[in-house]
Amino acid sequence: TIHCTITMPANRGFVVVTLLAAIVRANIIPIGDGNVVLEVDSVSCTSTLVVTREGVTERGTAVPFLQLYNRVSDALPQNLETCTGVTVLAESNPTSGVLDVHAAHGYGTVRLSYTVKNSSSFAAPSASTFRVFFVVTNTSQWTADPVEKHLAFGQFWTGLIEADKAPTVMGKVQGAVALPLTNEATSGFVTISSRSYFRYIFYAEPNDELAFGWVDAPGRPEQLWQAVASDKGIAPPSSNRHHTWLWAMDFNEESSTQYIEIGKALGIDVLMATGWDTLYLTVSNESFPSGIAKTVAALEKSGLHLGLHMHPDIVWPCATGEDLSCLSSGIGNSPVVLECPECVIPEGLAPTYRSGDLENLARSPTEDLGFWWGHDKTGSTAFGGNMQPCGQGSCNARDWNFTWVPNMTLVQAGWSKVGRYRNGGAVLFGGNSTSYGMIPGWDVFDAARSGITVGLVAHPLPQGSLLSRDLTAQCLFERAGSYSVCLDGNNRVLWTVNTTSGTALVCEGKRALIPSDLSSYVVRTSFNGSAGTAHIFIDGTLDTSCQLDAKLSPAVVSDAAHGEPILVGRGFLGALEEIYIKNVSTEHRVGYLYADNNRVLGTYLLDLSRPAGQAYFAKTVSTAINTATPVAVQYDGFEKMALIAGQDFAHSPKTWTSGLYRGNPTPDWYHFEGWPLRWGLGVLQAMTAAHEATMLDTAVEASFMAPGLGPWRPDMAPYVDERGDLVDLGLEWHPKILFRTQITGTVVNAYDTSLSKLTSDFDVDYWFGGLVATGIPPQPMMGSPSTWSAYSKYAARIKGWMQRYNRYGFATEGAVTTLVYDSQCCHIQGICEWIACRDAVAVVLSGGNNTSALGLYIGTNDSVAVPQGLSASRDVHLFQAKGTLANISVGGKADPELKVRVLSPVSPTNIHFTGSWWDLENENVRETLSAEDGTILSTRLLFSSPVSGPQMYSFVKTQSTSWRPGCLVTLSKEKSYAF
Repeated sequence: TIHCTITMPANRGFVVVTLLAAIVRANIIPIGDGNVVLEVDSVSCTSTLVVTREGVTERGTAVPFLQLYNRVSDALPQNLETCTGVTVLAESNPTSGVLDVHAAHGYGTVRLSYTVKNSSSFAAPSASTFRVFFVVTNTSQWTADPVEKHLAFGQFWTGLIEADKAPTVMGKVQGAVALPLTNEATSGFVTISSRSYFRYIFYAEPNDELAFGWVDAPGRPEQLWQAVASDKGIAPPSSNRHHTWLWAMDFNEESSTQYIEIGKALGIDVLMATGWDTLYLTVSNESFPSGIAKTVAALEKSGLHLGLHMHPDIVWPCATGEDLSCLSSGIGNSPVVLECPECVIPEGLAPTYRSGDLENLARSPTEDLGFWWGHDKTGSTAFGGNMQPCGQGSCNARDWNFTWVPNMTLVQAGWSKVGRYRNGGAVLFGGNSTSYGMIPGWDVFDAARSGITVGLVAHPLPQGSLLSRDLTAQCLFERAGSYSVCLDGNNRVLWTVNTTSGTALVCEGKRALIPSDLSSYVVRTSFNGSAGTAHIFIDGTLDTSCQLDAKLSPAVVSDAAHGEPILVGRGFLGALEEIYIKNVSTEHRVGYLYADNNRVLGTYLLDLSRPAGQAYFAKTVSTAINTATPVAVQYDGFEKMALIAGQDFAHSPKTWTSGLYRGNPTPDWYHFEGWPLRWGLGVLQAMTAAHEATMLDTAVEASFMAPGLGPWRPDMAPYVDERGDLVDLGLEWHPKILFRTQITGTVVNAYDTSLSKLTSDFDVDYWFGGLVATGIPPQPMMGSPSTWSAYSKYAARIKGWMQRYNRYGFATEGAVTTLVYDSQCCHIQGICEWIACRDAVAVVLSGGNNTSALGLYIGTNDSVAVPQGLSASRDVHLFQAKGTLANISVGGKADPELKVRVLSPVSPTNIHFTGSWWDLENENVRETLSAEDGTILSTRLLFSSPVSGPQMYSFVKTQSTSWRPGCLVTLSKEKSYAF
């Protein structure tokens, strides 16, 4: 409130306008006092980013300052809602302060503190590296949902950055990240605490923290995340992430002696061992009967190190391994499940992919007769099978063609918002005989004879919600003459199985499925013909079981329904989702079974969205690492929870989703649309907990790009599984590995390159040369030491490249600069790995035991200008892609010499050099060609006499018969003086 006493002059209108402007500005809370200011309107609770560049001030679009999650039980039409006001506490100023942010609907306030830092307080590479740290300091006055306490800050850069020049990227900076050479700014959020991701703080508690920042054009993302890491003391990634590996796919105590010799012959640092026990989630005692320490000692004695390839979230259901017999007998269950049944993903989800070897079902049959997720949300069809492929296209593609199971046709049925799994929604039934889903008869359904399971998630709704009922029984899933899952008059499950003996086994449940607008029940019914038993499970707990007369066992499901359709939801007043039918009994299962192309029968998965699963993961992983002492590990299989994307945050029954749901990884700019926030958050928290319990500086690689900066993230990420010719692969991958490193802020490696792909010396030189020139550690792979004889002829050549890598150095997260960006070529993750783009990339190499080097990949015919700040005092390590001309401007006029080491095997293409270094003043240039050991192969003056003015130099690699990849060309100026 502004109190004024005004003596009115003649021109009263001028005073009124001035007063109104003052009142408007009084609502503004400025956060920041330099060229970047976030203006928060305390009345509308919106925010506007104001940026001054080169004397010109630009204002972004006003966006909500903060959105807060509503109480789920209030059934509001929104979940996240914009705050209604902001109160500034005393002694706040533009660089630090405390705000009370008011929630809608009288849900109280959340208190935040803010602290601003910019380039004046941190020696950042840019003069405009702005960042503000938001910390939750008090939530006791926030009376919204007791569990779903989520906050979402605005995308403050809106209206200031062009999305086609700076797409939304989920790397260490999560937001608008400028693509190379677009001259655009970068702005986004940087995670600090474990519950933060992108612009969100989930399950907010005091001390949760999130940073927002802006880097002026041309905005490099590392300028922001490096500044935040320095401000908050976030530790850098492990230095062990730069080792070369040999993926030893059959590594054990017995084969270790052979692998040690192979590793020494190849010159690698680390043997990545596969001896992981997925039954006990530890290093395999069977693979290392004398204990892993003995093998580690042998490795260390030979100058090698252990790496550990792990599947720490995958749990074999049975003690016999891949065999699932225990799930029928109940004997020999997984020790992990016996110890911690609450640690695995519980039942409720239908299958994500069809089980079995889909290319040879005779060898490994499927147990899945059909599944219907029920999340289509529109139309009159509930599609069967998996409808959305994963981003890399490496999962069960045969699920996506809708041909293996009939779809469900909806008859006077629609869609409900009460669904709780995946992307929300459920099939809505009207509660009478004319409202149902119909699945046409199919011969495969007849396979359910000696065993059968029907599973679904039911949401019974109260009377009056829909149409009036005209049937006594509400049948959820029925096939005439064979089986039915219904609800009796008291809403208890009635499970009926007709057998060939003419006797029906009828199980009457005990627990009532009470209708309400928020009701949700996981129902599973099973029949075991061998034992003559039937079971009903509600929410994973046995509700009731029943037994046929012993004289009638073993029993077989009646085939009287041959050709009959399956009816779903007939007479049911409510909604259904995650519906499935299997041809086996599942009474001994304790959770969700996940199958894909790698493990066709299925496994349990640790549920990293729940504290029990996170704690178990952290315990088993840290124990294994502390015992085996590997320098590097890979957490393989971690994409599975992301591919399932199984659950959303709880949300209002009037909304399809929470507004926070994202599905399985999709082709995008690195996990924006495709990163399931609830389950993904759990994965990151579990890995962080394991890291905190690990006593070693072990480098961690997960089998996906783990987004964010802090409090900790994996040290590196793999590219994707390889395919095709190694030269083609180099054209496709060499520059994109570097591009992905630059844009995400995480070192990306080339993953496991099978030695079986090598067909010539040229293959070796091209693939390994492109990696080594730009500091990417090679990671060859062998399936078994018995195959070594087929590849040993390349060993010396590969070892030479490993030695060069150790001499020349490695790439780091902030050391990559794209010099030519092929804007017409697809660089998007998930669909473009197999497309060759014509880029040029420079990498400042670190850690070599030779002189400082600049890796330079040339994949274009365009002229490439290397900034003098990159090339100064550095040898240039040049890799020229096959089929390109290298036209390079490198070096400054004052530099006395240029050193270019040519690492590409392509020949006899010329390499052309221009630029200010070649602007000579009565000078000649001496070219000296040296071998890698320093032996001079040739020397000559380039000009017959000293010259002046701009010159161009072409190096022809075939001019010397001694030339080979790795030779050094030294160019030195020789001045001519007149006396």
